[in-house]
Amino acid sequence: MSTGTHLTNEEIAQCAEAISEGKYDSLPSSLRDHLSNCDYCTSEVMFVSEVSEELEDELITDKKKDKNLRIKPWQISAISIAAAAAILFFIITFTDTKQDISEAEIAQETEAIPEIVVDEEEDTAYPEERHIPETADVSPKEVTKEDTPKESIIEDTPEELLASYEPDEHLEQLHENMKGVYRNHSITINTPHTILYKEEDSLRWDNPEKNKLYIEFFNNRGEEIKTVVTDNNRIAIPEFPAGLYYWKLINERFDLLYVGKIIVE
Repeated sequence: MSTGTHLTNEEIAQCAEAISEGKYDSLPSSLRDHLSNCDYCTSEVMFVSEVSEELEDELITDKKKDKNLRIKPWQISAISIAAAAAILFFIITFTDTKQDISEAEIAQETEAIPEIVVDEEEDTAYPEERHIPETADVSPKEVTKEDTPKESIIEDTPEELLASYEPDEHLEQLHENMKGVYRNHSITINTPHTILYKEEDSLRWDNPEKNKLYIEFFNNRGEEIKTVVTDNNRIAIPEFPAGLYYWKLINERFDLLYVGKIIVE
């Protein structure tokens, strides 16, 4: 019986033989019903039938030419049907194999095609694996203040800014005790008691004997933030963020000579 949705090669040969011998009605009803509803199998049966008739004619002609060819009339028909069925089997097998090869080749070629990624934001498409041209500028871009996101620029709030000007109680008391010009032997202070940075950019004193002096800078929380050692008569005021600062002048015996105040706006 047939397998799947079409007749087998043996059933096609059986139907073709019945048609060639004029015995179509002798076929099982299942085969006749199938042929009446399946154009594909009908065309295969007709093909085998036509090929078998041509082969049968050739065998009869060969038999007439060669008297020694011992083929009985009923054998001619059987050989023709078998040969036609074999031709049909070869055609079907070759076609299926070719189709399998084609599908395999197509699959292989498809794998070689790079995947296309669509960037919806920019509405562009480009291969996932891209090569940067040799002439392309790939040097890192210098980040400027304008390029920095605004959220990343942290600025002091008004409360924090006001807190940076709150005086330190201990340093403020020392500063009050040393108001005016302070003389200690050979050292004379020539800097205002409280200075506004930028209007005054240096601390000055007289140091004719070139004694070693230590200048210590403190923030308004009493934390020492910088120390300068010199034997000169002046030093430049370091740049500090906005706020209130104090400075101490100490000699090489570590005696406190002076405490001043600096306001940076």
